[in-house]
Amino acid sequence: MGRPKKDFDYATFDALMQFRATTKAFAADYLQLSPATIDNKLKADHNTTFEVYHKMKMGRISNKLQEKAIQMALAGDRTMLIFCLKNYSQWQDKVEVDITHQVGNFAEWAQSAADAYEKRKKQKAIKSSQVRRKKIKDVN
Repeated sequence: MGRPKKDFDYATFDALMQFRATTKAFAADYLQLSPATIDNKLKADHNTTFEVYHKMKMGRISNKLQEKAIQMALAGDRTMLIFCLKNYSQWQDKVEVDITHQVGNFAEWAQSAADAYEKRKKQKAIKSSQVRRKKIKDVN
């Protein structure tokens, strides 16, 4: 026989699940049930765990809040408009510039400029020595 079964008030339980801070222990205390009773009821009625059920119910309130934020933004609330643009459209106050590609190009350019300089330097030295040889040959 045992104790008589308590009614499980899903309306109150679902309302509690919309808050991030709600824990199984808090919900059990609030509903005057044991945590095991909550686990058993969720398993029997929804084939799920407290954690999964809690996330599902929080997801619904999160969606409602997002919809409301978008409605407020579209209605002309500038602060909400900026918030929504930043969060839904990846707008930023500061734009970060990735210069690694540009630095890479600069490094390649600097290397080719250095190579060209060395090549010109060698060509000038060769030409200079050829001119000297010719002068020496002309003297002899």
